[in-house]
Amino acid sequence: MLSRIFCTICAVLLVVSCSGEGEQGPQGPTGSSSLIEIQNEEPGVTCESGGIRVSWGVDIDGDGELSADEVTGEKYVCNGVSEDGLNGHNSLAEVSEEPAGANCPQGGQRLDTGIDENDDGELQPDEIDATSYICDGVGTAGKMSLIVQTEEPAGDNCVVGGVKIETGIDENENGILDNDEIDTTSYLCEGVNTLTQVGTEPPGENCVAGGTRIDTGRDNGDGGGTAGDGVLQAGEVDSTEFVCRAEDIRRAMLMTAADEDYFAFPPKEGFMSGGEWAIIETLQVPDISQGGWHFFRGQAWEDRDGDVAVSVNIDNDPPQIHAWVRKGSWVSVIWEDPFGSIVRAGRWLTICMQRAGANDPVELWVDGIKMAETELIGTINDNANHNLLVFGGQIVEPLWSQGDLYSEADVLMVRQTWLQRTLSAAEMIDYSLGAQFTDSSVFFDASIQESESVYNFHDSVDSVDATVGNTPEMIFVSGY
Repeated sequence: MLSRIFCTICAVLLVVSCSGEGEQGPQGPTGSSSLIEIQNEEPGVTCESGGIRVSWGVDIDGDGELSADEVTGEKYVCNGVSEDGLNGHNSLAEVSEEPAGANCPQGGQRLDTGIDENDDGELQPDEIDATSYICDGVGTAGKMSLIVQTEEPAGDNCVVGGVKIETGIDENENGILDNDEIDTTSYLCEGVNTLTQVGTEPPGENCVAGGTRIDTGRDNGDGGGTAGDGVLQAGEVDSTEFVCRAEDIRRAMLMTAADEDYFAFPPKEGFMSGGEWAIIETLQVPDISQGGWHFFRGQAWEDRDGDVAVSVNIDNDPPQIHAWVRKGSWVSVIWEDPFGSIVRAGRWLTICMQRAGANDPVELWVDGIKMAETELIGTINDNANHNLLVFGGQIVEPLWSQGDLYSEADVLMVRQTWLQRTLSAAEMIDYSLGAQFTDSSVFFDASIQESESVYNFHDSVDSVDATVGNTPEMIFVSGY
């Protein structure tokens, strides 16, 4: 089971801007300095997870501070919020002096904003998403410095939109920053969201036993995607990480159908006569058509009440588990895996077939979940079921009189237990992890055991080793 929590990281910058040609900034004396002020924004309506508020304007009174009546524009830079409600990466802003030059003829302020991707509390150069300049006033004595902000649509200047800031001197003193009076133009852009997409990674080269694939990237439209659409397109993926399941390696017996490998135990009579029973087994789904017949006892063509069987078929569409129990005739319990997410090659399954009593349905459980059931009337009388219990590939003539298991595929058996009671989901899950049943209801418990340096199936209830037919092989099997 995966123990990590994966968050969708987003840093959404909310913009407060004016429509039309924009709001005219306040006038000030020639040469007035521009100021930028950054304040923390508490979590609330504007920024769900908190953030910062960036305000700018002209220092009209020359006191070196940006007072409320000097603010000509502001923008909120919000911290990221993940899809599961946890905080994402924080937004950062950094203000520095901009010397006189191409960006600001008379100097001014430089504002860098971005996401604290490494969570170190500092805005590193590679974390800067946008840079804006608020320039100082320039010009003739008595002329006023003007700042105008307008909304900037998504495009070349700002990938997902933002604010355009224009500054200049009101040379004709009409109170409007005309086009020929614009000295500097800068853009304060909305942050490009960093998106995380989590999906299932099938067993293969990246993860032997399968796992989770985590793609991350900026919602910037790279590779032909659409910027700012909230969807991580293939071309926008910057990095991919795999969190792989640990391989579940189990010691199992491989019984090959072609070689007619099998294990046979002495008869077990009267298992179902009390009405309440359960059979539970751990096995691995094979990578070929049929998973063999499990839970089986009896002669293939001379069936008796109490015979049971289960097959796992991954070539069926959809894949399925098909179980039977014999009471006068065969009664089926079938579950189809609609997406093939459970019944797929290489996966370890714990399958339980059980019944609570006479006239109750027969239930089929997989990994602690009841998948299917079928109606069955009356108690099964299996007191006369004195043929062999058989696991494995197949026994053919002339051994039919001893019992038969017909299988069209190899069988990987790990453990099987019979109880004269039903099991809870928790008990089934514990069983898959190796827990043992110790109560008196255990009727038969077969698992792999080393006996005289030879691995064999062993019945722990009666301390009996199974008879080996041909050459079943003990192997260590990797699954998930």
